[in-house]
Amino acid sequence: MQMQGMKLGLLELGDVTMDTYDYGGLLEYVKAADRLGYHRMWFGEHYTANIHFNNPEPLLPLFLSLTQHIRIGPGGVLLKYHSPYRIASYYKILAALFPGRVELGICRPFIPSYMGQIIAGHTYQQDPDFRDRLQELLDCLYGGKREQNPAYISPPPLAKITLPALWMLSSTFQDIQTYPHSGMHYCRSLFHSSYALDQEEIGMLRSADKKTSLAVAIAVYCEASKAKRNAFLKMMQMRATAGAKVICCRPEEFPDIVGERLAHTHIKDIIIANMGNTYAEKIKIIHSLKQQYD
Repeated sequence: MQMQGMKLGLLELGDVTMDTYDYGGLLEYVKAADRLGYHRMWFGEHYTANIHFNNPEPLLPLFLSLTQHIRIGPGGVLLKYHSPYRIASYYKILAALFPGRVELGICRPFIPSYMGQIIAGHTYQQDPDFRDRLQELLDCLYGGKREQNPAYISPPPLAKITLPALWMLSSTFQDIQTYPHSGMHYCRSLFHSSYALDQEEIGMLRSADKKTSLAVAIAVYCEASKAKRNAFLKMMQMRATAGAKVICCRPEEFPDIVGERLAHTHIKDIIIANMGNTYAEKIKIIHSLKQQYD
C-alpha cells in the first residue's frame, strides 16, 4: 500500500518500565514526535499501577508549549466519570491558547466502581449513562444548552472557532451510527479487539460524511520490548472475541499490515500505541516507523 497521504499519530499511556518516573524522557519523546512530523499525539487516561500519569490533563499545556506543529489531546477522557461542563471548559480554553492543535478524545470504558467513586467523588453515580454525558458535552461545546435555557452560562470562551477537535475512541466503527454528530471524528482500535473490519463497518466508512475524520489504532513494538508485547497480546486476546486477533507489529511490518487492513477504506489517519520499554526505545521506534513511512 502507498503510505503517501497517511497521517501518523501516537498514543502514549505512560507505561514505560522504570524504577522512577522519567518525565524528562517523556518530554523528549513528545518533542521528538513533533520534530519527526507526527500529526497528533494522544495521552491515555488510565488508572493502573506503575504508570507515569493516570489523567494527562496537567501535562497537556506543557506539551503544547514545547512543540510547534503536533496536535495534542487526551486519548481519551473517561466521560462517564467527569463533569461534561468542566471538560468542555478546560479544552475550549486550551484550544483558544493553541488554536488548531488541541484534540479531545473521549471513550466509554467501564472501570471498577471504587475507582469511579475516587475519580468523580460526590458527583459519582453508579453506571452513569454515557449517551447523556456525551449529549451534555456536545451541548456545552456547541451551545445547545444556552439555546434551551438563556440563563445557562456556557463554558468560556464562547467563540466556536476555539473548539478542540472531538474524537470518539472505540473498538468498533458502529459508533458512527450509534453516536452520529457532524462535529465528531472516529478512531477504531485494532489492538483492543479483532483486527478485521467487517463488511458492515466498511459500509459505514464508505457512507461516512467526508468531513468526518476516520482513524485506526495499532500497536508497534521492537525486539527489546518483545516480552512486553507478548504480555500485552495475551491480555488483549483474552478480552477479544474468541479466536479474534489483534494487531501488534514491528516497524518493518507496519506498511504491509496497514495496507492489508485499509485497502478498501478511505482512512488516512493511523494512531500507533508505542510498546517501547523506555522513552529512549520509544524514540527509536518512531524514528524507524518514519523510515518505513518515508
